[in-house]
Amino acid sequence: MRGRLSTARVRAGSFAACVLALVALAGCATRRPVAPAPPETLLLTGYSTWFAADVEGNRDLLRSVLGDLGAEIEVVDRTQRIVGGVRFASGTPGAPVDIAAVASGRFPPGGTRFVLGADRSFARRVARVDNRRLVYYQEREGALQLALPARDLLYLSSGRILELLAERPPAELELDPGLYRMLRSVGLPGEPTALVVFDDPGRTILTTLGVEAPVIALARMALSLDAVEAERVLLGASFHFRSERDAALFSRIGRLFVVVFVRSLGIEGAVAQQARITVDGTVVGFTGIPLGRDEIAPLIRRFQGGA
Repeated sequence: MRGRLSTARVRAGSFAACVLALVALAGCATRRPVAPAPPETLLLTGYSTWFAADVEGNRDLLRSVLGDLGAEIEVVDRTQRIVGGVRFASGTPGAPVDIAAVASGRFPPGGTRFVLGADRSFARRVARVDNRRLVYYQEREGALQLALPARDLLYLSSGRILELLAERPPAELELDPGLYRMLRSVGLPGEPTALVVFDDPGRTILTTLGVEAPVIALARMALSLDAVEAERVLLGASFHFRSERDAALFSRIGRLFVVVFVRSLGIEGAVAQQARITVDGTVVGFTGIPLGRDEIAPLIRRFQGGA
Protein backbone atom coordinates (compact mmCIF):
# COMPACT_ATOMS: atom_id res chain seq x y z
CA MET A 1 0.00 0.00 0.00
CA ARG A 2 3.08 2.20 -0.02
CA GLY A 3 2.55 3.98 3.27
CA ARG A 4 -1.20 4.51 3.32
CA LEU A 5 -4.50 2.73 3.01
CA SER A 6 -6.16 3.61 -0.29
CA THR A 7 -9.91 3.02 -0.26
CA ALA A 8 -11.05 4.97 -3.28
CA ARG A 9 -11.71 1.76 -5.18
CA VAL A 10 -12.54 -0.59 -2.32
CA ARG A 11 -16.15 -1.59 -2.96
CA ALA A 12 -18.42 -4.38 -1.82
CA GLY A 13 -18.07 -6.09 -5.19
CA SER A 14 -14.28 -5.91 -5.30
CA PHE A 15 -14.11 -6.95 -1.66
CA ALA A 16 -16.15 -10.05 -2.51
CA ALA A 17 -13.72 -10.80 -5.33
CA CYS A 18 -10.84 -10.31 -2.93
CA VAL A 19 -12.38 -12.74 -0.46
CA LEU A 20 -12.86 -15.37 -3.16
CA ALA A 21 -9.33 -14.76 -4.41
CA LEU A 22 -7.91 -15.37 -1.00
CA VAL A 23 -9.49 -18.81 -1.19
CA ALA A 24 -8.89 -19.67 -4.77
CA LEU A 25 -5.31 -19.30 -3.90
CA ALA A 26 -10.56 -16.41 26.07
CA GLY A 27 -12.08 -17.32 28.69
CA CYS A 28 -15.65 -16.31 29.63
CA ALA A 29 -15.26 -12.54 29.85
CA THR A 30 -17.76 -10.52 27.85
CA ARG A 31 -15.31 -7.83 26.80
CA ARG A 32 -13.42 -8.10 23.53
CA PRO A 33 -9.79 -9.22 23.95
CA VAL A 34 -7.20 -6.47 23.78
CA ALA A 35 -5.43 -6.26 20.41
CA PRO A 36 -3.51 -7.89 18.94
CA ALA A 37 -6.21 -10.53 19.25
CA PRO A 38 -6.50 -13.44 16.81
CA PRO A 39 -9.07 -12.14 14.32
CA GLU A 40 -11.07 -15.38 14.67
CA THR A 41 -12.05 -14.40 18.22
CA LEU A 42 -13.77 -11.26 16.87
CA LEU A 43 -16.03 -12.90 14.28
CA LEU A 44 -19.77 -12.42 14.13
CA THR A 45 -22.11 -15.41 13.93
CA GLY A 46 -25.09 -16.15 11.71
CA TYR A 47 -23.39 -17.00 8.42
CA SER A 48 -23.49 -20.13 6.28
CA THR A 49 -20.21 -19.54 4.48
CA TRP A 50 -16.90 -18.74 6.15
CA PHE A 51 -13.41 -17.93 4.94
CA ALA A 52 -9.93 -17.55 6.36
CA ALA A 53 -6.62 -16.80 4.69
CA ASP A 54 -3.04 -16.39 5.78
CA VAL A 55 -2.06 -13.51 3.51
CA GLU A 56 1.43 -12.74 4.81
CA GLY A 57 3.35 -15.38 2.87
CA ASN A 58 1.33 -15.23 -0.35
CA ARG A 59 1.27 -11.56 -1.35
CA ASP A 60 2.83 -11.94 -4.79
CA LEU A 61 0.39 -14.67 -5.76
CA LEU A 62 -2.60 -12.74 -4.44
CA ARG A 63 -1.57 -9.53 -6.16
CA SER A 64 -1.27 -11.40 -9.45
CA VAL A 65 -4.67 -13.09 -9.09
CA LEU A 66 -6.45 -9.91 -8.01
CA GLY A 67 -4.86 -8.09 -10.92
CA ASP A 68 -6.24 -10.74 -13.28
CA LEU A 69 -9.67 -10.17 -11.75
CA GLY A 70 -9.42 -6.40 -12.07
CA ALA A 71 -9.95 -6.04 -8.31
CA GLU A 72 -8.37 -3.60 -5.86
CA ILE A 73 -5.11 -5.01 -4.52
CA GLU A 74 -3.73 -2.37 -2.17
CA VAL A 75 -5.47 -3.63 0.98
CA VAL A 76 -3.69 -6.97 0.54
CA ASP A 77 -0.34 -5.22 0.91
CA ARG A 78 -1.10 -4.33 4.54
CA THR A 79 -3.05 -7.44 5.53
CA GLN A 80 -1.49 -10.36 7.35
CA ARG A 81 -4.60 -12.45 7.97
CA ILE A 82 -8.30 -12.14 7.17
CA VAL A 83 -11.31 -14.13 8.36
CA GLY A 84 -15.01 -13.59 7.99
CA GLY A 85 -18.49 -14.76 7.17
CA VAL A 86 -20.57 -14.37 4.02
CA ARG A 87 -24.25 -14.78 3.32
CA PHE A 88 -25.16 -15.17 -0.34
CA ALA A 89 -28.36 -14.55 -2.18
CA SER A 90 -30.24 -17.83 -2.37
CA GLY A 91 -28.45 -20.16 -4.76
CA THR A 92 -26.02 -17.48 -5.92
CA PRO A 93 -22.59 -17.62 -4.25
CA GLY A 94 -21.36 -14.93 -6.65
CA ALA A 95 -23.75 -12.37 -5.13
CA PRO A 96 -22.95 -11.76 -1.45
CA VAL A 97 -25.67 -9.86 0.39
CA ASP A 98 -23.93 -9.74 3.76
CA ILE A 99 -20.23 -9.78 4.60
CA ALA A 100 -18.45 -9.25 7.90
CA ALA A 101 -14.70 -9.66 8.08
CA VAL A 102 -11.83 -8.99 10.44
CA ALA A 103 -8.36 -8.31 9.07
CA SER A 104 -5.18 -8.15 11.07
CA GLY A 105 -2.14 -6.40 9.70
CA ARG A 106 -0.48 -3.02 9.55
CA PHE A 107 -3.19 -0.36 9.64
CA PRO A 108 -1.82 2.72 11.46
CA PRO A 109 -4.98 4.30 12.94
CA GLY A 110 -3.96 7.93 12.47
CA GLY A 111 -2.88 7.69 8.86
CA THR A 112 -5.71 5.36 7.91
CA ARG A 113 -8.37 7.59 9.44
CA PHE A 114 -6.84 10.57 7.64
CA VAL A 115 -7.08 8.79 4.30
CA LEU A 116 -10.65 7.64 4.94
CA GLY A 117 -11.69 11.08 6.09
CA ALA A 118 -10.29 12.62 2.93
CA ASP A 119 -11.93 10.04 0.66
CA ARG A 120 -15.09 11.57 -0.78
CA SER A 121 -16.57 8.12 -1.47
CA PHE A 122 -16.79 7.46 2.29
CA ALA A 123 -18.66 9.37 4.98
CA ARG A 124 -17.43 9.56 8.58
CA ARG A 125 -20.03 8.33 11.08
CA VAL A 126 -20.11 8.54 14.85
CA ALA A 127 -22.13 6.15 17.01
CA ARG A 128 -22.43 5.28 20.67
CA VAL A 129 -21.87 1.59 21.26
CA ASP A 130 -21.91 0.22 24.82
CA ASN A 131 -21.67 3.82 26.09
CA ARG A 132 -18.56 4.39 24.01
CA ARG A 133 -18.21 6.96 21.26
CA LEU A 134 -16.93 5.14 18.18
CA VAL A 135 -16.13 6.19 14.65
CA TYR A 136 -16.65 4.20 11.46
CA TYR A 137 -16.79 4.98 7.76
CA GLN A 138 -19.76 4.31 5.47
CA GLU A 139 -19.55 4.09 1.71
CA ARG A 140 -21.74 6.90 0.34
CA GLU A 141 -23.06 4.96 -2.65
CA GLY A 142 -22.75 1.42 -1.42
CA ALA A 143 -22.99 -0.88 1.58
CA LEU A 144 -19.33 -1.20 2.55
CA GLN A 145 -18.46 -0.09 6.10
CA LEU A 146 -14.98 0.16 7.63
CA ALA A 147 -13.74 0.66 11.18
CA LEU A 148 -10.42 0.56 13.01
CA PRO A 149 -11.24 -0.64 16.56
CA ALA A 150 -7.59 -0.96 17.57
CA ARG A 151 -4.13 -0.71 16.12
CA ASP A 152 -3.52 -3.38 13.48
CA LEU A 153 -7.18 -4.41 13.25
CA LEU A 154 -9.58 -3.52 10.45
CA TYR A 155 -13.30 -4.36 10.38
CA LEU A 156 -15.11 -4.63 7.05
CA SER A 157 -18.84 -5.13 6.80
CA SER A 158 -21.81 -4.62 4.52
CA GLY A 159 -24.15 -3.52 7.32
CA ARG A 160 -23.12 -5.05 10.66
CA ILE A 161 -20.29 -2.73 11.62
CA LEU A 162 -21.93 -1.66 14.89
CA GLU A 163 -22.24 -5.32 15.90
CA LEU A 164 -18.55 -5.80 15.17
CA LEU A 165 -17.74 -2.78 17.33
CA ALA A 166 -19.98 -3.83 20.23
CA GLU A 167 -18.70 -5.69 23.26
CA ARG A 168 -19.62 -9.36 23.00
CA PRO A 169 -18.35 -12.81 24.00
CA PRO A 170 -15.32 -14.13 22.09
CA ALA A 171 -16.39 -15.94 18.93
CA GLU A 172 -15.01 -19.26 20.12
CA LEU A 173 -17.82 -19.33 22.68
CA GLU A 174 -20.44 -18.68 20.01
CA LEU A 175 -19.30 -20.60 16.92
CA ASP A 176 -19.48 -24.33 16.34
CA PRO A 177 -16.23 -25.67 17.87
CA GLY A 178 -15.30 -27.66 14.77
CA LEU A 179 -15.77 -24.63 12.53
CA TYR A 180 -13.75 -22.41 14.85
CA ARG A 181 -10.87 -24.90 14.89
CA MET A 182 -10.87 -25.06 11.09
CA LEU A 183 -10.67 -21.29 10.72
CA ARG A 184 -8.12 -20.88 13.50
CA SER A 185 -5.80 -23.54 12.03
CA VAL A 186 -5.38 -21.83 8.66
CA GLY A 187 -1.75 -20.95 8.11
CA LEU A 188 -0.38 -23.23 10.83
CA PRO A 189 2.30 -25.79 9.84
CA GLY A 190 0.72 -28.60 7.85
CA GLU A 191 -2.58 -26.71 7.47
CA PRO A 192 -4.06 -24.88 4.45
CA THR A 193 -3.04 -21.33 3.67
CA ALA A 194 -6.63 -20.46 2.69
CA LEU A 195 -10.01 -22.02 3.37
CA VAL A 196 -13.69 -21.53 2.53
CA VAL A 197 -16.25 -23.46 4.54
CA PHE A 198 -19.83 -24.06 3.39
CA ASP A 199 -22.48 -25.22 5.83
CA ASP A 200 -25.26 -27.25 4.19
CA PRO A 201 -23.39 -27.27 0.84
CA GLY A 202 -26.07 -29.29 -0.95
CA ARG A 203 -28.38 -26.26 -0.79
CA THR A 204 -25.77 -23.66 -1.66
CA ILE A 205 -22.52 -24.19 -3.52
CA LEU A 206 -23.24 -27.57 -5.12
CA THR A 207 -26.56 -26.39 -6.52
CA THR A 208 -24.94 -23.28 -7.95
CA LEU A 209 -22.17 -25.29 -9.60
CA GLY A 210 -24.73 -27.65 -11.10
CA VAL A 211 -23.45 -30.63 -9.13
CA GLU A 212 -26.02 -33.09 -7.89
CA ALA A 213 -25.61 -33.42 -4.13
CA PRO A 214 -24.84 -36.96 -2.95
CA VAL A 215 -27.70 -39.00 -1.54
CA ILE A 216 -25.81 -39.08 1.74
CA ALA A 217 -26.43 -35.63 3.19
CA LEU A 218 -23.39 -33.41 3.59
CA ALA A 219 -23.30 -31.40 6.80
CA ARG A 220 -20.36 -29.21 5.77
CA MET A 221 -17.84 -28.83 2.98
CA ALA A 222 -14.53 -26.98 2.96
CA LEU A 223 -12.31 -25.98 0.04
CA SER A 224 -8.66 -25.37 0.74
CA LEU A 225 -5.62 -24.01 -1.04
CA ASP A 226 -2.01 -24.76 -0.23
CA ALA A 227 0.66 -22.60 -1.82
CA VAL A 228 3.48 -24.96 -2.77
CA GLU A 229 5.50 -22.58 -4.92
CA ALA A 230 5.28 -19.13 -6.49
CA GLU A 231 3.36 -20.25 -9.56
CA ARG A 232 1.35 -23.19 -8.25
CA VAL A 233 -1.13 -24.11 -5.51
CA LEU A 234 -2.81 -27.35 -4.53
CA LEU A 235 -6.58 -27.52 -4.30
CA GLY A 236 -8.21 -29.78 -1.72
CA ALA A 237 -11.58 -30.31 -0.09
CA SER A 238 -13.13 -32.01 2.90
CA PHE A 239 -16.67 -33.38 3.09
CA HIS A 240 -18.14 -33.58 6.58
CA PHE A 241 -20.89 -36.06 7.50
CA ARG A 242 -23.02 -36.62 10.57
CA SER A 243 -21.77 -40.14 11.22
CA GLU A 244 -18.80 -42.36 10.44
CA ARG A 245 -21.14 -44.74 8.63
CA ASP A 246 -22.21 -41.96 6.24
CA ALA A 247 -18.58 -41.03 5.62
CA ALA A 248 -17.65 -44.66 4.91
CA LEU A 249 -20.53 -44.99 2.43
CA PHE A 250 -19.57 -41.78 0.67
CA SER A 251 -15.94 -42.84 0.39
CA ARG A 252 -16.99 -45.67 -1.94
CA ILE A 253 -18.07 -43.14 -4.57
CA GLY A 254 -15.62 -40.47 -3.45
CA ARG A 255 -13.35 -40.46 -6.49
CA LEU A 256 -16.26 -40.31 -8.93
CA PHE A 257 -17.76 -37.41 -6.99
CA VAL A 258 -14.40 -35.62 -6.95
CA VAL A 259 -14.12 -35.92 -10.73
CA VAL A 260 -17.62 -34.45 -11.20
CA PHE A 261 -16.95 -31.71 -8.66
CA VAL A 262 -13.59 -30.74 -10.16
CA ARG A 263 -15.11 -30.57 -13.63
CA SER A 264 -17.81 -28.25 -12.29
CA LEU A 265 -15.02 -25.87 -11.28
CA GLY A 266 -13.77 -25.76 -14.85
CA ILE A 267 -10.76 -27.98 -14.15
CA GLU A 268 -9.90 -30.88 -16.42
CA GLY A 269 -11.48 -33.98 -14.92
CA ALA A 270 -8.40 -36.10 -15.55
CA VAL A 271 -6.54 -33.95 -13.03
CA ALA A 272 -8.78 -35.37 -10.30
CA GLN A 273 -7.08 -38.72 -10.75
CA GLN A 274 -4.08 -37.18 -9.01
CA ALA A 275 -6.11 -36.52 -5.88
CA ARG A 276 -5.47 -38.51 -2.74
CA ILE A 277 -8.70 -39.45 -0.96
CA THR A 278 -8.70 -40.07 2.78
CA VAL A 279 -11.28 -41.03 5.40
CA ASP A 280 -10.93 -39.80 8.98
CA GLY A 281 -13.95 -40.51 11.16
CA THR A 282 -16.82 -38.42 9.82
CA VAL A 283 -14.68 -36.58 7.24
CA VAL A 284 -13.79 -37.62 3.71
CA GLY A 285 -11.16 -35.47 2.05
CA PHE A 286 -9.13 -35.10 -1.10
CA THR A 287 -5.91 -33.20 -1.62
CA GLY A 288 -3.30 -32.63 -4.27
CA ILE A 289 -5.05 -31.15 -7.34
CA PRO A 290 -2.52 -28.71 -8.84
CA LEU A 291 -3.55 -25.28 -10.10
CA GLY A 292 -1.29 -22.88 -11.96
CA ARG A 293 -1.43 -19.17 -11.23
CA ASP A 294 -3.30 -18.54 -14.49
CA GLU A 295 -6.00 -21.06 -13.52
CA ILE A 296 -6.98 -19.39 -10.24
CA ALA A 297 -8.80 -16.34 -11.62
CA PRO A 298 -11.06 -18.45 -13.91
CA LEU A 299 -11.86 -20.64 -10.90
CA ILE A 300 -12.95 -17.60 -8.90
CA ARG A 301 -15.09 -16.37 -11.78
CA ARG A 302 -16.78 -19.76 -11.77
CA PHE A 303 -17.78 -19.23 -8.14
CA GLN A 304 -18.97 -15.74 -9.02
CA GLY A 305 -21.20 -17.10 -11.77
CA GLY A 306 -19.13 -15.47 -14.48
CA ALA A 307 -18.44 -18.66 -16.38
